[in-house]
Amino acid sequence: MSDDENRLAEEMRPLTEDEIRTLTVLADKGDGKAQLRLGQSYLFEKRVPDYSRAYRYFRKAADQDVVRAYYYLGELYYHGWGIARNLDSAIEFF
Repeated sequence: MSDDENRLAEEMRPLTEDEIRTLTVLADKGDGKAQLRLGQSYLFEKRVPDYSRAYRYFRKAADQDVVRAYYYLGELYYHGWGIARNLDSAIEFF
């Protein structure tokens, strides 16, 4: 697998309950990487994605200048997942 494929596989890997608890504590303390990973977890949830939670964590991560979070915000705006579809906002984040 390439580095990009490995990164994507990790981003889409479901988190355990322990990982979610740990990352939530870190995210609440302002850890941008934890916010990004929680957003990914809620976006890629296999059963029912929680787009509003994903948006919240991606927004927080973007506020911490976590570059990857901007891409995910663009995706949410482009598709209208959890928020009103807004192509101008999608382009801004892409």
